[in-house]
Amino acid sequence: MKKILIVSNMYPSAKHPFYGIFVKEQVEELKKNYDMDIDLQVITDKETSKGQSILKYLRLWKRVFQTIIKQKFNIIHVHYIFPTALFVPFAKKITNAKLIGTIHGTNILFSKGIKYKIAKRIFDDLDEIVTVSDFVKEQLIKNYNVPASKVTTINCGVNRTLFHPKDKLVMKQRLGLDTKKFHVLFLGRVSLNKGIYTFLKLIQNCKDPDIEFIILGDGADKEKVKSEIANFQNVKMIDGKPKTEVPDWFNAADLFVFPTKKEAFGLVALESLSCNTPVIGTDVGGVGEVITHGENGYLVKDDDWESILTHLIELKNNPDVYNSMVEKCDMDLGENEIHVQVNKITKLYRSL
Repeated sequence: MKKILIVSNMYPSAKHPFYGIFVKEQVEELKKNYDMDIDLQVITDKETSKGQSILKYLRLWKRVFQTIIKQKFNIIHVHYIFPTALFVPFAKKITNAKLIGTIHGTNILFSKGIKYKIAKRIFDDLDEIVTVSDFVKEQLIKNYNVPASKVTTINCGVNRTLFHPKDKLVMKQRLGLDTKKFHVLFLGRVSLNKGIYTFLKLIQNCKDPDIEFIILGDGADKEKVKSEIANFQNVKMIDGKPKTEVPDWFNAADLFVFPTKKEAFGLVALESLSCNTPVIGTDVGGVGEVITHGENGYLVKDDDWESILTHLIELKNNPDVYNSMVEKCDMDLGENEIHVQVNKITKLYRSL
């Protein structure tokens, strides 16, 4: 039986049940393998003040070292590289465990300076590296000269038990939406990086009275956005919802707009497609690995609200085009289901 230690700076708790939920879902799938004994050392606190942030990492690293000194592990798998994996070069010296790191974002792709040197050392010391998209894999190899042979793309995977198609009319009625309207959804962090201001331009320039916009989420710019849309009748702003309720909103929406400015993969777009709701997204990072332009959605340039509006009107006014796109939403979902992706991790573990 392989003994595995999983380390993450994000993991759900009773107070924050959806903080790093994708890591927990992966762990729960891994635990279904009876030949693996899994231990966890994680951070469940979202506190972001500088002093408390430093303390929570110091406590995490202390627990990690105490654990690997007391117990013998075959594999240590760390999620998020910087700063979570700063312990890796030291762990390399005191354990024979194979070290795996999963890169979930693009924020570790430094080009120079001390952070680059530290990240380079970590990547050199890892035995295997997992990236959530081919885009991140290519950038990693290019920026850090990491051998392609030790990098594997395994995305977080969509939970299709939770995200699956439901009757759109029924969901609109259940959520109190006008069943005669074409609903366009923004779902996620209400912030500049997630493209909320591109979505605002879309709202401000759409003159079709049969289109209604929904902004669902919380974030740093929420109050500012709320004041910006105060005089618009074609938009609803909804507080962030538990993940268990998110599929209802994807199913009630006719279209999901994902105007993000940077994205390692784009799991949220995959979740929308899993509910048979087409996506218009920015062609950045790994988003193009989820959306096939003209098939299950459209890809646009950053902040190109004009193209989003053009595609939106086209889909709303052409039911045949829209329905054809809906039918293709699930064309690549099988290989992106969470259990398929976790099987890849299991295979990687067993190869070490």
